Amino acid sequence: MSLDISAYSKIKKLDAVLDENGEAVNPETNEPIESSHWFSVWKNPEFPGRADDIEDDAIYAYDDCTGHRTGYGGHFFWREQLSKMAGYPIAELDMGYRKEKNHFAGALNSGGGPFYELINFSDSEGVIGTKVSQKLLSDFKEYDAKASAIGGQFYEQFQYWKAAFEMASDNGCVRFH
Repeated sequence: MSLDISAYSKIKKLDAVLDENGEAVNPETNEPIESSHWFSVWKNPEFPGRADDIEDDAIYAYDDCTGHRTGYGGHFFWREQLSKMAGYPIAELDMGYRKEKNHFAGALNSGGGPFYELINFSDSEGVIGTKVSQKLLSDFKEYDAKASAIGGQFYEQFQYWKAAFEMASDNGCVRFH
């Protein structure tokens, strides 16, 4: 299983709904919308404040889009490395079937800090709006040299995420699906 991440720039809310086939249509005529560049939004209620500038269940058009994919396990491991690099302390995390001590738990317990809005976010569904994307882009820029020194696959993922938040910082969002 994998996590798909799509980043959009210059989004604009459309007067549209999804039909029974999941296609965007005009709510009055049931005709397909003219834009072929659209996506639907689901704001994950478990993470309030991540997309206050986005309307839940709305359909948006966009000017540009980029994306990448990662495995769920790889995403967890990457967030652990990101948490460690950002200086979060080791803390205990209840995984449901065992307890684990790691930096990821330290980030979750912190209530805020570098990359917090990404580390403490869904690993499957939801959206991060423009304002939070701008904050996260600032974190990525600040920590770029430190991440580069770590290198390897970690830095490759770091660059993907940085590019996503850079795009979303231009009146856009990052969607997890």
